[in-house]
Order: sequence, then structure tokens, then C-alpha cells
Amino acid sequence: MAKRSAQAPSVGPLAPEVSARQAPRVLVLGVEGRIAREFVALARDRFGLDSVTTVLRVPGKSPPPRAVSSDPDEPSTGAMALLRARTVVCVALSTDLESDLRVTTVVRRGVLRELVRAAADAAQHHLVVVTSARVYGARAGNPVPLPADHPLQARDDGGIAGDLLDVEAELGAIREARPDLQVTVVRPAAVVGPGVDTSITRHFESPRLLVLGGSHPLWQFVHVEDLARAILVVVQAFAADSTAATADGPESCGAPAPDHGGVVTVGNPHPLTQERVERLTGKRRLELPAAAAHATARRLHAAGVLSTSGGDLDYVRYPWVVGSHWLESVGWSPRYDNETCLQAMLEQLRDRGLLALRRDAAVGTASAAVALVGTAAMLKRRRRKGA
Repeated sequence: MAKRSAQAPSVGPLAPEVSARQAPRVLVLGVEGRIAREFVALARDRFGLDSVTTVLRVPGKSPPPRAVSSDPDEPSTGAMALLRARTVVCVALSTDLESDLRVTTVVRRGVLRELVRAAADAAQHHLVVVTSARVYGARAGNPVPLPADHPLQARDDGGIAGDLLDVEAELGAIREARPDLQVTVVRPAAVVGPGVDTSITRHFESPRLLVLGGSHPLWQFVHVEDLARAILVVVQAFAADSTAATADGPESCGAPAPDHGGVVTVGNPHPLTQERVERLTGKRRLELPAAAAHATARRLHAAGVLSTSGGDLDYVRYPWVVGSHWLESVGWSPRYDNETCLQAMLEQLRDRGLLALRRDAAVGTASAAVALVGTAAMLKRRRRKGA
């Protein structure tokens, strides 16, 4: 069992219960998965069972035309168009890669746009949208950490990063159309935790870890529980800020609203080097020239093995580390550091069968697929030499 960081698990001045006057009515809308469920559980504890409503959908499918009660498993009637909430949290980041791969890019993006527009229509005062730090892109010249207002430079090759760039573009249009609406974008580092299945987690499922020649990647994670707590901090900060704007009462926590154009980044400090990751995982590296790795990914894509042409290789080659400066300024701190996040992910992988891991990894992400192909080629060469 992975141990949590020794750092105090606090959300700082936002931790005390808010008053009934200050508590927002929250609608959680978006991708069904661990992020939404973790946040819903926290929000119900903080604001009350009846204050949290959810409209969630399986990745790639449109949301149901009805509201869902505070228990995500018990649907209740109510027209989607009539849903209104003071605060809407829209989870656009999927943690279910298997479901994502079942639908085409066009369908996935159409559904995400529909979700974001529905979230904006439902939001009366504050819209919080969860995307990913992947939208910044992974590049050799990236500063460490990336500032929250860094340009969005991800490469769109039909994968998840491109999906989220689409969401970010939609948010730009919403900001112009609704200047009265406070929009906050939460961009986390690589998310890990129970039930989280992404291209990053599948990278670690291969028997050897792919390293592109000459690269020095930095690995940063955020546990899904810490991400949910961060989203809650954002929701509470705006609620308190709005209350303070109308009446300076003892209920206000005095936390400033997020700056940097309404962007909040979430990630653990002290990213891990590739060498440290290899020691912690006990896995050896498979180092390939970057050109060879990308060529292999393109061949696998052409053969239908990969859904993308290898754009996610950038994320295991270059840094895309973010800070948590605003969150830390209001007292949030992670319960899981990068090492414990990695250990938690490895424990989850050990609970699955080895054959299933290798099959899923090969289909799900270019880095794992290229690593499997490269490992097989290396073993074949060794057998020939030994013959």
C-alpha cells in the first residue's frame, strides 16, 4: 500500500465548513469517471447532499436528457435545459481510455463541445472546467514549471490532447459570449489513482520503459483525490469571494479568486527524473532514436493498432511540469507526492493480469506500443545471435 506524503493534508483557510448563505448550489456535468466521483463525494460532504446535482456520461456518449440526484447511481427526472446552478463543474478530462478508444475523434469532440456548452448554459455565476496540463504541449524548451498563462502548444494528432484543445477553444468563445460568467480552467498534471486509465498509466504497463534518445523527461503526477480537493478549493474560493463582494462577514475566507486569466494548474512539486522512475518501478529502459520511435508509431497507426500517429511520444520525451502556486497560496497541499503517486499507480497495475496489461498498453498509447515492438525486436536479435 502506497504511503501518503508526510506533508500536512490541508486545504488551508478554505477547510472550515461554509455557512448556508455561502454554500453554492453545484452542478457536476461531464465525463463520468474517478475525477467526477471523487469531487461529488467531497462536495456533498462540504455543501450537503441536496446541494450537489450531477449529469455525467460515459466518454464518447452524450449526456442523458435528465438531471441526476446527488447520488450518481440514482437518476431522477428533470429536463436538461431547465438545469441551472450557481456553480457548474464540467469535467472534460477522461480517465477511461478504453471507452475513449471505442469512439471516433469526431464523435468524442462533438460530445465534449456539447457538454461544455450545456455547462455554460447551466452556470449562473461560476463555470469550472477540468482539462489537462497536456494542452500546453511537451516541448524541449518548456520552462519548469510552466506558468499558468503559458501558450497552449500541444500537437493535435487526433488524441486526447487535441480533444482538450477543442474544449479550451470552446471556452474562449464562451468567455466572449458571457462576460458576466466567471470561467476557471483547472489543468492538472498526469492524473493517477484507483480506476484511472490514461495514456500515461499505460506507458508504465510495458515491460520496458521507452526513452527517446537524448531526452531527459521529468515525471509529475497528481492523485485523483488531491485533484478533487483542488477543484473544491476553486469552487469555495469563488463562493467566498462573491459573498465578500456583497457583504464583509465572518463567513468569508478571504481567498483571492484565481488569476492568470482564470487558470489553475495542479501538480506535485519536485518532478521525478527518468533514472529515479526506473529505480522506483524496477523496470529497465528501452532507448530508441526519436526518429525510429516516431516511424514505428506511424506504421502502427497506419496498420490500425494505434488510434493516433504518435503525438503522445512528446509527453514521455519532453517536460510538461506545472506548478500549484495559486492553490498553495490559499493553503492547499497534496496528500500524495510524486513518488507515492507512482507507487499507487504501480499497485493498480499489479492488480491486473500481465497479458491484459500488455495488450491494452499496445493499443492505448504510442510509447507503450513502440516499447513492446522494440523489446520484441531486441529479443529476436538476441535469439539470432545465440543461434
